[in-house]
Amino acid sequence: MNPSKICGAVKTVLSPLLSKDGKKESCCAILLAAGSGSRMGGVPKCFLPLGDSTVLGYSLRAFSLCHYVHEIVVVTKQEWVEDTKTWISSEKFDKVSAVVVGGDTRQKSAANGFYAASSRFSYVAIHDAARPFIKTDDITQIFEAAFQYQAGCAAHPVTDTIKTVNSKGMITSTVPRKNLFAVQTPQIFKKTLYEAALAVMKKENSMVTDDCMMAEHAGFTVKLVDIGHYNIKLTTPEDYALAKAKLAMEDI
Repeated sequence: MNPSKICGAVKTVLSPLLSKDGKKESCCAILLAAGSGSRMGGVPKCFLPLGDSTVLGYSLRAFSLCHYVHEIVVVTKQEWVEDTKTWISSEKFDKVSAVVVGGDTRQKSAANGFYAASSRFSYVAIHDAARPFIKTDDITQIFEAAFQYQAGCAAHPVTDTIKTVNSKGMITSTVPRKNLFAVQTPQIFKKTLYEAALAVMKKENSMVTDDCMMAEHAGFTVKLVDIGHYNIKLTTPEDYALAKAKLAMEDI
């Protein structure tokens, strides 16, 4: 192949990862582990043992292995900060740059993590640490979607039939599921986009349930990446039991 064509092909592949001065984009991951664990009987779910680690440990491994991630910030409850720092140090998660206190909502916790990161990064990934089965390959795929579209998010198509109901619980309509997706994390954004979305939320004193909704509210679009159903979130004791059973099946 002509050398100029080879250079062109390489540039095409790398261009989403390069800034105008040719440097590789720097990426930060914010892992949210500040949930109260109220539905787990008051036990912080991200610190529950899972396999040879913890729920948080599985998420940390996946992001630590992603070559796009240069920095990780963990967000947790005030009373867990010091223990979390000690545990992260003992496990040698060297990409973790800070462990910070979360807010009283998910949105505030994500913002706390975002502002605690270094100023060097240009893309940020927000991930619920209670989704321990996220795969490094899928994180990479979502980053690449974000490099191309400025925002990318893990998701999977809805397979159940969805109904709307009235105040008495009676079905009023059936929602076509062709274009319905269940949104997961990580949700990855260009830093400037995320900053702008946070500014809109602050100005309007608005609250949303996830970061994609915040971006949408600020007028941005988000590319969904179908990564399947495996990326479950541990919310209840039944979810935790399912996670342990999943690992046991993989070991057979």
